[in-house]
Amino acid sequence: MKLFVTIFIVGVFLSGCMNVEKNRQLTLKDNLLKTNELGVLKEMNIYDAARINDIELLNFLLLQNKLDINKKDRYGYTPLHLAARFNHLEIAKILIENGALVNSVDKFGDTALLDSTRNAYTQMSKLLLCNKAKSDIKDKYGFKAFDYALKTNDQLIIKMLESKNINSFCENKDKTNDVDENINNIDTASLVENLQVQKNLIKINEYYIINDSTPKICGKILKNSIDEVKLYLNGMEFESKIENNTWCVSIDKYLKNGDYNIKVVAKNKNFIDEKNSTFSIHILNSLYEALYEEFEDDLKNWNAQLDKQTLTFRFLNPQAMFSYGSLELNEKYKTILESFIPRYIETLYKYKDQIVNVLIQGHTSSEYSSAKSEEEKFEKNMQLSQKRAQNVYSFIKSIEDKRVKDNIIWIEKNFFPEGKSSLETIKNKDGLENLELSRRVEFKIQTVPK
Repeated sequence: MKLFVTIFIVGVFLSGCMNVEKNRQLTLKDNLLKTNELGVLKEMNIYDAARINDIELLNFLLLQNKLDINKKDRYGYTPLHLAARFNHLEIAKILIENGALVNSVDKFGDTALLDSTRNAYTQMSKLLLCNKAKSDIKDKYGFKAFDYALKTNDQLIIKMLESKNINSFCENKDKTNDVDENINNIDTASLVENLQVQKNLIKINEYYIINDSTPKICGKILKNSIDEVKLYLNGMEFESKIENNTWCVSIDKYLKNGDYNIKVVAKNKNFIDEKNSTFSIHILNSLYEALYEEFEDDLKNWNAQLDKQTLTFRFLNPQAMFSYGSLELNEKYKTILESFIPRYIETLYKYKDQIVNVLIQGHTSSEYSSAKSEEEKFEKNMQLSQKRAQNVYSFIKSIEDKRVKDNIIWIEKNFFPEGKSSLETIKNKDGLENLELSRRVEFKIQTVPK
């Protein structure tokens, strides 16, 4: 009898644990399905997930319909193409694990590998090569992946492509965070005190070329009990902010173009972890000067800004663009775009060999009057910002100007509408959100060294 009771109790306990785990696994799916009922996810697809680097959305969509994974959009892009163009490494890994074709060719003659090597995305190129990406495919200019690796001086990819055994480079090691242990010559011995070294407290996100002279560097917290994370760069120390298992450091010192080494040190009560990484700052200063010269007299009239540190052209008057909560462009904004876009494209095209993407970004405030939760506010604003960006993109291509029509293929290849929701709100001096200025449209240029 005692044995029966014991078995019964154990069975109930295990059943309860299984139900808890089952409920945990269903949480994301249930939340997303609920969101779908609200109409937010109705038009979100696997291309959106790849473009905005939304891993949870991607996993959910793959559960719904894996057949979409190799479907091409009107430009011949598969989701893997987009992941490669935007250097979203984790997205690319998931797509490949789920059967994405690595050698799919878009309507411009590019593969994912050609895009990644052209932009010097080392780890993305490595991932593709390690998954049998063909390196002998030529783009419309007659260049192969090896040609772009030479052009960008991507030493790892050059070595891989020259090797007779690419698989020897494909061991499952996280080399991004294991760069030269002597980087920055920081005396971490004085930081260690009596703490034990543990190598799995944090990770550094992968950064290669950053188009921002005051960049924000972030990474993942792998252990919950982290007391502090500090970043060391050129003898300077920066404190991080930790939120939602992510640490971020905003570097407020102006960095010139060039290569930089960083060391990140994380500590808790008993352990310390050190990670090293490298990145390059690249701001195309001559392009900024050309844009400023072209639009200097228009900035005030348009209530616009040209950010020198990020090459971002920012329109700051939401009422001049869209009515409150509306998706349609105002006539005044159309008139501004008809003046801005042809001259903008004419200026940019002179630097086309160094321009990777031109992102048309829709931004919102964190408010949404009909939403009942913070999550719903964010998702509804994401839908609104994405559709606004898409409408701006569509209008740009419809402009009847020779400078637009003659370069329409280049525009379709390099301009991307992107919804940002409230991810990058504008703050007042007191740190509070400026609701009006946060609602805006930006044109952001991503470049690589020539």
